[in-house]
Amino acid sequence: MSNLYFSAFFKSINIYTPDNNILAMGASLYFFVVIMFLFIGVVIMVARSNDSENFYRDLDIDEWDCHECGFHVQVGNICIYCNAKKQK
Repeated sequence: MSNLYFSAFFKSINIYTPDNNILAMGASLYFFVVIMFLFIGVVIMVARSNDSENFYRDLDIDEWDCHECGFHVQVGNICIYCNAKKQK
């Protein structure tokens, strides 16, 4: 008798019945899911390509005082006021 109850329970939670078909989603929902997976894939691909530890390797971040105008340059090789280049 207990098998009959379990059988009725499993039939009641079946999600693949014709009136509750999980595969009958609209085309727009499938399109949305595909777009989301593509977006996630692109985000992962970009994140993996930018995993360098030295982000500022091409930027000269030494501070120096301009020899022409005396301005304290914090980043770069050229003074922003008089366009003088940093002396070596």
